[in-house]
Amino acid sequence: MSAYHPRITARVDEQTQALLLQAANLLGMPSLNAFVLSAAIEKAKQVLIQEQSLQLNEKDVLALITALDQPIQVHSKLKQAAQHYRQTQE
Repeated sequence: MSAYHPRITARVDEQTQALLLQAANLLGMPSLNAFVLSAAIEKAKQVLIQEQSLQLNEKDVLALITALDQPIQVHSKLKQAAQHYRQTQE
């Protein structure tokens, strides 16, 4: 039994198809589909990397550094909850 592979199709005008074919040929891609898929995967990876990275302006960077340099302040209720948890796990 063969695995099901979903399709992605797109209708484009002749100019767009010619442009994509020219680029695919220049890169030595075996087909227009291979070129489009390769370009889409590359772009998807860029989008994911960009969305998953933290981008701060200078003001935010300074605020983060200042916060990290401050001593830890543990809230008393959080401390009590942690102690209670430890006691229930013993």
